Amino acid sequence: MCVVAVVLLAAARVGTAFAANSGWYTMVDDRVPIPYGIADAKLRPDDLRATFTKDLVVLLGEEDNNPNHHRLNREEEARAQGRHRFERGVRFFETAGNEAKSLQAPFRWRQETVPGTAHNKLGMSETAADLLSEKTRDCKAG
Repeated sequence: MCVVAVVLLAAARVGTAFAANSGWYTMVDDRVPIPYGIADAKLRPDDLRATFTKDLVVLLGEEDNNPNHHRLNREEEARAQGRHRFERGVRFFETAGNEAKSLQAPFRWRQETVPGTAHNKLGMSETAADLLSEKTRDCKAG
């Protein structure tokens, strides 16, 4: 999951990053090796704290719940994250939030669900564009 791998670099220059309907994630789990976890990443607690301050939106299609989708990663490590994209995204967000809490770190990540949308690039990109537009309006107003 390229977007998440970039966000996990504490020094990454990221304004807002989106992980949208991902088939699997780099979980914030130091028991699972890369690319499905961070066991080999040699991240320090301060690296993770910095990661959790990034603006990451985990964007999930409410109906992206087909465990038999032809492009869904079916490797054992991906299946351990959940049965389908929606479940995997929820677990990714919750795992990261729990780790941030255990580190007493601020957690700026957001989870957004797109109603009535399955694995659909257009529906997801329209929502991402709307979220970015809101952020731009907020910046100009503030």
